[in-house]
Amino acid sequence: MREAFSRLLFAQLTDAGAADSALAARLAAWAAVPGRQRRELSGELPPLRAILDAAAGVATESLAAESPDGSVSLLMDGFLLNGDELLADLPEAARAGARRSPAALLLALYQERGEAFLARTNGWFAVALHDRRRGRALLAGDRFGFYPLYACTTPLGRFAATDAHSLLRVLDLPVETDRDGLAGYLAFEGALEGRTLFAGIRRLGAAALWSAGAGDFAERSWFDFRSLVREALTEDPAEALARAEALFDRVMPRYTAAGRADVFSLTGGWDSRLMASFHDWRARPLPAHTYGMNPRSLDAVLARRLARRLGIPADFLRIDAGFFARFPALAREALYLSDGQGDATNAHILHVLDQVPAEHRFVLTGKYGSQTFRGIASHAFAFNQMGIFPLLAPGPREDLAARARGCLERARAAFGAGLREADRDLLFLLLEECRRVWGGNLAIERSHIWPLTPYVDNDVIDFMFATAPGLRRGSVLQKALVSRRRPDLAGVPTNRGETGRPGHPASRLEAAVFRARFLADLVANSRRFPPRLRLDRLPLARLGTTQYRTWFRGELAGTLKEVLLDPRSLGRGLFDRREVERAVTEHVTRRADRSNELRKLLSLEITQRLFMDGEALR
Repeated sequence: MREAFSRLLFAQLTDAGAADSALAARLAAWAAVPGRQRRELSGELPPLRAILDAAAGVATESLAAESPDGSVSLLMDGFLLNGDELLADLPEAARAGARRSPAALLLALYQERGEAFLARTNGWFAVALHDRRRGRALLAGDRFGFYPLYACTTPLGRFAATDAHSLLRVLDLPVETDRDGLAGYLAFEGALEGRTLFAGIRRLGAAALWSAGAGDFAERSWFDFRSLVREALTEDPAEALARAEALFDRVMPRYTAAGRADVFSLTGGWDSRLMASFHDWRARPLPAHTYGMNPRSLDAVLARRLARRLGIPADFLRIDAGFFARFPALAREALYLSDGQGDATNAHILHVLDQVPAEHRFVLTGKYGSQTFRGIASHAFAFNQMGIFPLLAPGPREDLAARARGCLERARAAFGAGLREADRDLLFLLLEECRRVWGGNLAIERSHIWPLTPYVDNDVIDFMFATAPGLRRGSVLQKALVSRRRPDLAGVPTNRGETGRPGHPASRLEAAVFRARFLADLVANSRRFPPRLRLDRLPLARLGTTQYRTWFRGELAGTLKEVLLDPRSLGRGLFDRREVERAVTEHVTRRADRSNELRKLLSLEITQRLFMDGEALR
């Protein structure tokens, strides 16, 4: 299996002096994988030993830097989006050296500001730093925790890595299930509170900062997210629109300048149109792509039409019959890359990304973070045990349901105290959702390409918190911005049949047709619609969980039965054998829609085999 990231950072923070010989041997074996180039940062003694391995794949700004006197060294992986702004904050004398690389820039900021050096950074990254003068080591992540850092504490000390399976392999840890993590996974699409499926391993939070020295250790955050919440909010739509336009004029060049986005993920909705409206396509044309089962689907048709108006080429990356043959291997890979945080139904992402040209390193997408513009309240605040819990054996069912309720109560307390509901949901979306759901998808995509999205830019998030909740909801601002900047794009109906400026009666008629198709699609793929009518076989089905619903009854039914009805799966003691057999039979024979429970069960069983059974760690 390919590694989860093109760069892998492994760090040891401990006040113990002597290195364990067995650990050293495992580290050497781990770093000897062909195609890797190794950088190491360490002092004469711990507290910090960090290794950055450059594996084959997507190249990011993975660099090392050291002060002229050799007293401070830094490893950084990921990228910065506001390097010019950070340089301007430095004294003139420090700027020349800081221009050499992003790592050199962060090092210069540290020498000026100490442990507050990340305060104004904008980007996705992981950083390890050793200050020999002060006898301090630092390990830090980006503001929203998009670049992952997993951590554990062992008798040998504290360790962190950019994927969990490297910790399991290198430290030779016993692989046990975190029951609270499992409860969150089953109830909320992902573990809450930074937990993982593995006991003793957690994912560091947003803006995490670890600091270690002689005999002391501290975990804290380098950014206070409650400072984002505003008392006085902009409620005037005209004022909000003017501010939003100025904002995107300033922000979009960070993502579309030379050296950034290589390709544009273009769909039929407002998210990609908003980004397209703030880029000079004549000065720097970007090729576009969209993907799906059918090139005549609404998204594909609309993407081609929008691309013609932008004057750029557009490719359709197809999910063909070959995908079904590859599904078992791709599902395993998706769950391995995401450390079990992804889903078996993300397998098609890998199939699509295998078709992306190798020269495309960064993709501009609205997939991550555009939820902040639509004011989506997180479903994790509404506990629902109607899903997979009835498939559990009685003992685990009661235990995990109680744990899930406890996780939810703690999450509500952490995000709800003294906040408006809209601000609470937005904070939860940024600080939990990006680790739970987006984190898994990002891990899978970064095995091929780096996603870039302005919707989680620092300045855009600041703007969203300073805007009245009523203006955050739906597509109000997005539609208004596109209509103002690119009326030609606003006049093309979206895949939901919406337009910003309908114009000619023919446009209004087309929008009505698209709206009717969208509603028919919802009906055909509704879980509440009688499955025996087989409407989901019409050429309306969308890609995603609704499409897998059909595939689990057809092309992937054999894989589903082979895994879930295997005595190995049914004998784990976690699930009720009769209920699992009933769910599979009801879904495959179309007596009921059990796809949501089955995809979760399938994902969990594959994860158990990969990690708990050790298939991926040997």
